[in-house]
Amino acid sequence: MERALRLGALLGSIAIAGCSWSTPGEDRHGRWLSAKGDEMVAALHEFERAHGKYPKSLDEVARVPDGLPATDSITYQRDGADYVLELEFAPSWPQSGRVGCRRSADSTAWACSVLPTEEQVCEIIERAAVEYRLSRGNLTGRYYCDPTGEDLDYYYLGLRYYPTPDELVGSNLLGWYAIDKSDGTVFEEDISDFTLIPLTPRPPFESE
Repeated sequence: MERALRLGALLGSIAIAGCSWSTPGEDRHGRWLSAKGDEMVAALHEFERAHGKYPKSLDEVARVPDGLPATDSITYQRDGADYVLELEFAPSWPQSGRVGCRRSADSTAWACSVLPTEEQVCEIIERAAVEYRLSRGNLTGRYYCDPTGEDLDYYYLGLRYYPTPDELVGSNLLGWYAIDKSDGTVFEEDISDFTLIPLTPRPPFESE
């Protein structure tokens, strides 16, 4: 059976590190933003009842709430007969870090969670590099990630390594990868057609 890396314990450590005094999304700012999101959800469903489909853009039914901090974001994506509306924000003190909340057409409440930091996302691909042997030799301690962006479902990044002074390399890039935000599964990204390929273990590392 193919193995998949999961966020599991990592997400648990994020919750602890985030000083979670309340459920993600239940802080003062989170409740305010969720209420604004509820207004957007109502507008989306009203549009769907009138037109038989959800709008292509959130701009067709709603505007950015007054007072939205520059560090917050609201993302909307229509997917056939469904949609995803996502809120990302910095919660009120004493919580820290960042929180993401998501709703779709058939959900009745926001699903919120503490978001991993860039460093924690990089830890996932660095562990995958060893578990799936994504390089010819074991470069533990020399791997690093090169984040290239994200969308509603995935983090995208390159896996690179630090060459030693005696190595002659044209490129230190080992490949392009995507990490599923829902469970931490790592995929290889084929940049020729932007398809995602499940990881499978490669041959054993070459000996030094």
